[in-house]
Amino acid sequence: MSTAVSARVAGFVFLIYIAAGLASLSLTQAGADSAGAAEKLAGMAENVTRFRYAALLDLACAFSALILAVTLFAVTAAHGATTALLAMVCRLVEGVLIATSLLDSLGVLWLAAGSDVAS
Repeated sequence: MSTAVSARVAGFVFLIYIAAGLASLSLTQAGADSAGAAEKLAGMAENVTRFRYAALLDLACAFSALILAVTLFAVTAAHGATTALLAMVCRLVEGVLIATSLLDSLGVLWLAAGSDVAS
């Protein structure tokens, strides 16, 4: 893949990353004003679909971070291989952290949906 193609892909993926991150944040922050954990779980139980969409958007952010790691390395490796490798590792770690937090969010969503059934 040439540098120009890598740069175009990176730019497009940056836009997807920003849009998915902002959309996910707006979906999850709507019910975060409650004071206690029980209120937050009840709010999540009422809006399970919204939080599932937010999880899909978080998954898109994780994949975008991984794609950005590869494409930005391809673009910047000619200018400084060590710096490009460091940036790639940071993006890979970012993608893994987003995916790990996604698992935590889905676990809390599972608890919220289960608490709704038990009531």
